[in-house]
Amino acid sequence: MTLENCLERVIKAIKVCKKKPALAIDGETRLRDDLAIDSFEMLMLANELEAEFDISIAEADFDGILTVGDIARRLVEKC
Repeated sequence: MTLENCLERVIKAIKVCKKKPALAIDGETRLRDDLAIDSFEMLMLANELEAEFDISIAEADFDGILTVGDIARRLVEKC
């Protein structure tokens, strides 16, 4: 899986969780500062990503994650 493909899928999952399909998101978008994703939404996002990538995500997998690109890079490492 390429980073670009993974990033597209992560962005899609975020838009589903935020229920805003027109939301402008890229790899540098900050989860908390730009998207106002709180801890509950992070859990929802983790569930959405587990379904999208058919993997299991531990809470520790999100340690140090600040941007959408960080999620994509972590998932590329995991898959």
